[in-house]
Order: sequence, then structure tokens, then C-alpha cells
Amino acid sequence: MVQSFAESHIDVDATRELIRAAGIERLPVLMDGQAKHVAIAAGHADLLVRIPAQPDYREHIWDHAAGALAVEEAGGRITDLGGRPLDFRTGRQLERNLGIVASNGHLHAAAIEALQARRSSLYGPLRG
Repeated sequence: MVQSFAESHIDVDATRELIRAAGIERLPVLMDGQAKHVAIAAGHADLLVRIPAQPDYREHIWDHAAGALAVEEAGGRITDLGGRPLDFRTGRQLERNLGIVASNGHLHAAAIEALQARRSSLYGPLRG
């Protein structure tokens, strides 16, 4: 698993809880920028989960657009925490999405399921 260096935008405690609940034994590798996406696309990492630190925080499009394309072209998946495709048509931020889940494709459903299991503590329902 890869995780952002910048902890100000992510819910570190919720991420740690997800790691424990999912049975991930290794600590996340801290990376910055779209290097996290590249690591997944290249097969060097399997999962990235960005749970926002605040319920109104929305990801910037430029932080994920190119990386999302790389992940998907390599056979992985990238969605928001509710499993919805990222909507890059909403201006400078992903206004219609909450958080990010990027994976090798194989772990995606399990990651979304684990997030859904604790959705009440993640700002209410994650699916529309």
C-alpha cells in the first residue's frame, strides 16, 4: 500500500483502521504526488486509499488525472470511496467524488467493501 506524505489532507486514523481491518501487515510506503499512481500502474504497489481529513475536502483534479489514466491503462481501477468513477468534468476539484481508491484491480472490490463497512464514521453514506 502507498500513502501520501502530506497527512493534512487525509484522515490518518481512519486509514490506519482500514489497514488493520483489511489485514494489511506492512506499513504503507509514503510517497508524494502522482508517484503513488505510477507505483500501482507499474505493479510496485497494490493499493492507495485517500480518506479526506474533513468531510468537505475534495481532491484537486491535477493531483489525480494523469495518474488515474496510468492506473487504468495498466489494468487497475481508480474510484472514489463509494466506488464511483472519478468525474474530472467539475472544474478544479473532484466535486462529485469523496476521496480516492486506486488499486491493481484485484483488491478494489475488497477495499470498497471495507470502506462501506465503516461508512457511518466516514461522513455518512458513500454511495448515492
